[in-house]
Amino acid sequence: MWDKVSELYRKFPDRVNCAMIVLAVMICFLPSLNYETFVLDDSAYIGSSYLFRLSWSNIKYILSSKTVGLYSPLVMLSFIPDYTLWGSDLFHAGCRVQNILWHSGAMVLFYLILREINVKFKNETEISFPPVAALLAALAAAIHPQRVESVVWIAERKDVMVLTLGLGAVYAFIKAYKAGKTSILSPILLFISLALVKPLMLSLPLILTIGYLVVKRPFDFKDLVRKLLPLYGAAALYVLLNWKIYATFTSGAAAQAAGADGESRIFIAFYNIWLYFGKTLFPVKLNPCYPLYRPGEVSFTAMAVLLTVAVAAVIFSVVNTRWKEFFARAVLPAGLMFGAAVFPVCNLQRIGNVDFADRYSYFPSLFVWMMLAAVLVMLYQNLPESRRLLKMVAGVFLGALLLVTAAYMPAWKTKKSQIDAMLDTPKPHIGALKIAASNAFSRKNIEETMNYVMLIQAEKSTHPADIYFVEGMLGLIQIRQGDVDGGVARINAFLSRPDWYYIVSSPKDFIRDCIVSSAAWHLKQKSDPKHKLYAANLFEMAAQAFDGWNSVEGLNFRAIAMMIRGEYRQAEAVFMAALKMVPDDENIRRNLLAVRQRISGAVPAAPVEKSAK
Repeated sequence: MWDKVSELYRKFPDRVNCAMIVLAVMICFLPSLNYETFVLDDSAYIGSSYLFRLSWSNIKYILSSKTVGLYSPLVMLSFIPDYTLWGSDLFHAGCRVQNILWHSGAMVLFYLILREINVKFKNETEISFPPVAALLAALAAAIHPQRVESVVWIAERKDVMVLTLGLGAVYAFIKAYKAGKTSILSPILLFISLALVKPLMLSLPLILTIGYLVVKRPFDFKDLVRKLLPLYGAAALYVLLNWKIYATFTSGAAAQAAGADGESRIFIAFYNIWLYFGKTLFPVKLNPCYPLYRPGEVSFTAMAVLLTVAVAAVIFSVVNTRWKEFFARAVLPAGLMFGAAVFPVCNLQRIGNVDFADRYSYFPSLFVWMMLAAVLVMLYQNLPESRRLLKMVAGVFLGALLLVTAAYMPAWKTKKSQIDAMLDTPKPHIGALKIAASNAFSRKNIEETMNYVMLIQAEKSTHPADIYFVEGMLGLIQIRQGDVDGGVARINAFLSRPDWYYIVSSPKDFIRDCIVSSAAWHLKQKSDPKHKLYAANLFEMAAQAFDGWNSVEGLNFRAIAMMIRGEYRQAEAVFMAALKMVPDDENIRRNLLAVRQRISGAVPAAPVEKSAK
């Protein structure tokens, strides 16, 4: 049997290796199929499962809507086959199956790209990636514990989709380059990944330019322009079409930097670049939500970067000519490619509510593995007496990665396990504390809620989002303990401010409880009609907060606001639109019945919404 396997491998090494990569991914990530869903942003992406019933109206809605501030219709459309094939009961498992397939495809493409690379040196030697070296690099990338976040977290299908499309663009470019042609498919795939998924691959044209300059001898500027201009054009077109949206999103997110700007932001960027490189090689202390940057870590970062540069300079100056050229033509370009890939996520410009996240290393880490594979090939070729040791080290390293991945995956199994993992650090992220506080409040554990609120207060954050969360949570606790007037007054103090919208970054249960509790109180104050109008405005605020997160809930809140203002016909139309999406929602049915009773002149039932009580 083994003879037949060996013969098959000799005849079709690439096909066998690709199958091995897919098998490794399946073994590693299939256990996640029975994990809970609705982790963090999951509720925004797949919570409205009615959107994934195959219909033209749903497709039109998806194509015209953003999700959590990002226009990614291809991601949302990809959930339709999951819902169609797996149904509502197994929907989350089907979503993870597709995530796993996208990840498998990306890793197979990474392997094939490595197999296409060939760099010739002046002394007639060359660096290429034989099947085993390319396989080791692809396996390390495929089963790495940092990939858990992108594969298991359903909302992060964006990562696996964009990497597959981006690597498809790279592979198409390389094949066209070797054929002496300009790739048509490459810029198309790049633009699709940027415009319809997420702009993770925006620096891809620069990365391919670095690769072109390394491989092409002699240098041909006209050929460079002819082959790479379509890719730069695709990236420029995306930027032009999305400049206003991108600028608004990044400037809003950058406000969460909590005073870290200018020189501090540069230190944060260097620290994160070091983390992306270091955690790729040594994935320790993994966390679903890393703590924000802390100034005390700057000195360590600076020392680490300087030490790395110094060691690299010493090695470069003492080794022989062949190794010098290897570093100059293989290691240095791979490092520059890593830098170009990591630039959009290193936090020179803030694009999210975290400084560092494991999923952000998905693309940049590939260049670390490419660099290490090149070093492994060079050592294997020049140190034949150490080949057995190299094989053993590579095998042990892959085994260690698999064990760490298996140990880390259960952190994503349930909402509780994820919260526990996020808090398992001396200084948890404020966002993690908010999630924990909101979760404890929903379980009616006031003591635990207060503990998390006190931890948030201890951070002494001056950002409105954090201040308003603390005030809102204290107000909700007051309401639950019986002091309704005092609790509502505390909540109204920030809901009446022009910058109330900062609370949108908080857990949605918290937002719903604050707004609905306040609105319910105002509706009971029938002596002054201003209270009624204020309650209507509160439901409009709730609709704004839930737009792009849960469209049906947003419609329901908006219709309730219309109903309170006496706009019954408009409210009926909005309730009907919501009910069309979720025909079995009893809450919306009762609200629709109430508004129709009002239209007909009958006594209506009150709109149904839950308060903090």
